[in-house]
Parts: sequence; C-alpha cells; structure tokens
Amino acid sequence: TVDLTLLMDGTPIVVDQISSTAALRVVSFIGRPLPLHATASGKCHLVNVPWPEALDLLQQPLHAFTDQTVTSINQLEKTVKQIGAGDFGYDREEYEAGICAIALPIHTSGASNYAIALSMPVNRFADRLPLLREALRTVQHSIEKSLGTT
Repeated sequence: TVDLTLLMDGTPIVVDQISSTAALRVVSFIGRPLPLHATASGKCHLVNVPWPEALDLLQQPLHAFTDQTVTSINQLEKTVKQIGAGDFGYDREEYEAGICAIALPIHTSGASNYAIALSMPVNRFADRLPLLREALRTVQHSIEKSLGTT
C-alpha cells in the first residue's frame, strides 16, 4: 500500500492512497492522522522541521504503540538526521504489530511538507527491501522533478 501524507498542523495526515491488491494488506484511510515518532512517514516529515520546532510538535513522553516503538528523543533525533542525510524512514512494527513501512520525504519548493510511504505485513518486508528502496527513490525523484525541486 502506498500512502502520501501531508504534515498539517504538526500531524501527518494521509491525503492519498493506493491500496495493495494482495489478499493480506495494510489499508489506512484518507484523512487518518499518524504519529510523528512511530511511523516511517512521520519521521520523514520531521526532516523538514527545525529540531526545536519538532520537539514542540512531539507529544512527550513519546507514546509506545508497540514494544518496538522508539520512545527516546535522542534516538529519534539520530534517525531524523540519518533520513535528512539521504536514508529512508522506517517503521518496523513501531506503530502496529505485524506492519512495517519505508518512506521518503518529498522535497518541495514551498512550505508544504509531504512524505510517501510503502507499508505491508512484516512477513513480506525484509525480502522486498531492495526493491522497495529502489521504487520509492524513483517515485521521490519523479515527484520532485515534476515539482521542479530537483
């Protein structure tokens, strides 16, 4: 499943989605708010927010949705810096047990803060990571090219 999210009033909101056709799939819904710290797209949104402002947006203490949720501000800051340096945002069962996601920020020339994510059941995630990274990077570049930001 592919989700396009927009940071609105400090919260990532799903604004568009292409659902997987697989029998076992992840389905969100347009308009759904997501947590910044526990989702792949949320972490990508934080890349485009100055860290002092990000700290204001994050509801502290960070809520643990699962046993895998990162609740350390220091660890989250390291992750956001890695994404900002070109890495991917990941959710490895941090928001929902059994669900993983990979995401990238979409760089725009304006104030809009978008991210694009691919999510799926954990049993398909690790084996597909190389393909997911390549596909997501291709889509990111295509979107940014159409926006005139690359």
